[in-house]
Amino acid sequence: GNASSGSNSGGGGLCVYNGGSPVVYSCVFLGNYAYWGGAVKLSQGSSAAFLNVVMAHNVATNGGGLVVWDSNASINHSTIAENNATEGGGLYLGSGAIVALANSIVWDNNATSGSPNLYKSTSTLVTDHVVIQGGDGDLADADPLFVDPLHNDYHLRLGSPSIDAGNPGAVGNWPYDF
Repeated sequence: GNASSGSNSGGGGLCVYNGGSPVVYSCVFLGNYAYWGGAVKLSQGSSAAFLNVVMAHNVATNGGGLVVWDSNASINHSTIAENNATEGGGLYLGSGAIVALANSIVWDNNATSGSPNLYKSTSTLVTDHVVIQGGDGDLADADPLFVDPLHNDYHLRLGSPSIDAGNPGAVGNWPYDF
């Protein structure tokens, strides 16, 4: 993984500022570190789309997986799992963030303060067929049964309650399925 150092550092894997607008497609953010957003930080009027992305085993003070601050994010068909932070182990949505999360799982993240999977302050989160451990998604708060998270395999095991729980119209045809 990568490391970004200093109290203003952001996005161990990807940092987007000042209106940037990337589309991140079929990507794994694994084992990164930053003060803000272990995997990714979006801020200062940026807008990003994440499609078929895994954010796992990332570490930050704020937002182990993803920080969105005064920016917009669309996250589809993605998994945010086993990240660690002081606040917002999975997602940290602050000050004016607008995030649309669809066909995704936020599970088994850790935070030493507050909710381990989601920190949300003066921001908007819209979910569509989403499991967020702790009940913040619109699907049942049930273990998605990953195949082998110790070895970074976040596919769903047979019998997972998340199989066929997504919106089929939004799935699409992915060349890689993480």
